[in-house]
Amino acid sequence: MSEGKYEGTPNQKINIQVLVYGEFSKYTQDYDLVDSVDKKGKQSKVKRYKGTYSKVAETSTRWDWVPLDKIQQIYVDYDQNTTKDKFGYTRSKPRWSHLNDDESAAREKALANEHDNVALGKRTAGPKSGEEVVKLEEKKKVPDVKPSPEEPSKKKPKKTPKDGSDGTSKSWMDTWKEEEMKKTKEEIQGLKNEKKDLEVSLNKSEAEVKSLDKKLQEANKIVDKYNNLPSLAKTMTADTLDKFTRYEAKFKTLARSAKTHFEGELLTFNRNITNKKDFRTLEDVAPSTLIEQWDTKDK
Repeated sequence: MSEGKYEGTPNQKINIQVLVYGEFSKYTQDYDLVDSVDKKGKQSKVKRYKGTYSKVAETSTRWDWVPLDKIQQIYVDYDQNTTKDKFGYTRSKPRWSHLNDDESAAREKALANEHDNVALGKRTAGPKSGEEVVKLEEKKKVPDVKPSPEEPSKKKPKKTPKDGSDGTSKSWMDTWKEEEMKKTKEEIQGLKNEKKDLEVSLNKSEAEVKSLDKKLQEANKIVDKYNNLPSLAKTMTADTLDKFTRYEAKFKTLARSAKTHFEGELLTFNRNITNKKDFRTLEDVAPSTLIEQWDTKDK
């Protein structure tokens, strides 16, 4: 495709659209709800049409593009080159002139529903009425301040804007876009801060979960020890269990003392033996029942 040209299949039929303003969207038939009985004997409400029609008010936008052939009456200029159809009527194509600046501005406002207060009121962002549109436009107009006759006017050199524009005032749409962009950036920054706080909270929660898991494992060990106790021990009072715990400590002390005694006597005996075949061990001198207690307690 070469620059400045377009390629494609031309439309054989010119489809002319006209921007039309209308308070209503369609007509509906008027009716009344009356009682009726069906074949099975059940009562219900049915529509009885009156033969009249009512207009339905437009709820979204009241500006719409309508094909030219659907408009009953329109005042346009026609081309001077005329032809006659088979019935002898003079025919000519409509001739449309280019819009001037004011007409173009009015069309842009119509396309943006800026002439329709009902449609503007349904906006989620931007001006909500024609008055707000006017206020935004006036806000951007540079006031024409004239110098007082007493003081001569001082001509100042024109400053070139940093953004490279021609220095003219911005439209209300540009102003609204800048405000929305600023608001969006603030919302994004707020979401980033909220994400950071959530991540810190998540890390803290994960650390707490790990700590609770560790405590749960320790608690499960205590539960396992309790389940392994004899049934008689589970029914004992705290004082009785405390006494048994002391007995176990005393038994361990006594067992260690007995083992130390036999080890000392065995060491003295083995020192006086010259033949290694005569050496003795704890199994040779201590009772087997006592040795079993040593092995159990030392494991």
